[in-house]
Amino acid sequence: MRAINYRELRKLYDKLGSAAFDKHLSEAMDPEQTPNGTLLAEDFSINELARVCFGEQRMQDARAGTKLLTEEGDGVDYTTFTNITGRIVSSKVMAAYQKETNALSQLISTESNVRIDNERLPGFTGLGDIADPVHPGMPYKRAGYTEDYQDLPRGQKYGRIVPVTKEAIFFDRTGQILREAQKLGEALAYRKEREIAQVILGVTNNYNWAGTAYRTYYPGAAGDPWDNIHSNILSDWTDVDRAERLFDQMTDPNTSQPIVIGGMTILVMPAKMATAQRILTASQVRHTEGAVVTLSANPLGGYALGPKSRLLRAEAVATNDFGNPDELWWMGDFKKAFVYRENWPAMVTQAPTNSQDEWDRDIVAQYKGTERGVCAVLDPRYVVVSSGSCGHSSSGETECTEDAWPAYDATGGNATR
Repeated sequence: MRAINYRELRKLYDKLGSAAFDKHLSEAMDPEQTPNGTLLAEDFSINELARVCFGEQRMQDARAGTKLLTEEGDGVDYTTFTNITGRIVSSKVMAAYQKETNALSQLISTESNVRIDNERLPGFTGLGDIADPVHPGMPYKRAGYTEDYQDLPRGQKYGRIVPVTKEAIFFDRTGQILREAQKLGEALAYRKEREIAQVILGVTNNYNWAGTAYRTYYPGAAGDPWDNIHSNILSDWTDVDRAERLFDQMTDPNTSQPIVIGGMTILVMPAKMATAQRILTASQVRHTEGAVVTLSANPLGGYALGPKSRLLRAEAVATNDFGNPDELWWMGDFKKAFVYRENWPAMVTQAPTNSQDEWDRDIVAQYKGTERGVCAVLDPRYVVVSSGSCGHSSSGETECTEDAWPAYDATGGNATR
């Protein structure tokens, strides 16, 4: 733990002001800004900070019960205490929230600062194939768009409050406060990842196009709007090739032309990560037909492997609806298929001074960690899923039937919890 001169820290706050000091302290606690001397949240002592900000006399009066810590008085600087403590708590919450292990959040698109709740996203049908040339001097044809729209789900708000109590200050329970802040950050990230996992799995279905609600995945039965379920266990490049065939049949609903897929990403369960890495990074593939053996370059050189997510598997197991969850795998352009719409990002805010809270519950300061958003299906045609052994034959060609997809209920849609 680093030794901190709290009197100098308070003088610096008085000199710089609240906004400049917060920026200064934030940079000091950022490893990228100060890689050789980063100030850690664990370096601080709530007790020592309180002694400098409230003064020894006020600390004694508060201990004796004759005055409140937050009560105004000479030498009492409640604002400095709460602002510095807030920066410490915020750094711990956000560090936990932004961990790299939040894998699925990185896989899909994020739309920030969404200001409309339960939005109807306007759009227009595409032009399709512009086959007729425009001759010199002749007018261009007008597009003649017809209205099209997508209804997006409503964002929800989540969060918790980390209190700083009188006991935490007097008994210097800085570690306890930081642990609660870390748990809050982890809980916010876990909730977001869990919601994304449920959307990718098809447990949550929220795709609504032109006023009609659809499931995310369909097996291509009669009347299905698209076919993005197959039943090949991922064993080699030929299984990826079979998944590609589903995209060959996927068309834009307005133009009936093939959809344009960007970079292909393969997402597998943790048990299949090594298999997927072997398939994607092999320098050569071997193909045997009769007595002829052919060696060629790996045809999957441009494919990417998605992140490992144990939470995705845990959610599949929790639904009790996926047979062997380790065999599930996906392929497609996830950033075009799914989006997290963020009304406001994860943040930490400070409660205003409230002596009533200190009087009733000995709470000196409070910090709220919160975020609001929702994971939505942008376009399910950009991703296909394999149910693994569902309906699988020895040739690997058998597709799932109407009710064979483990998360598919022919009577009522995808499984929901």
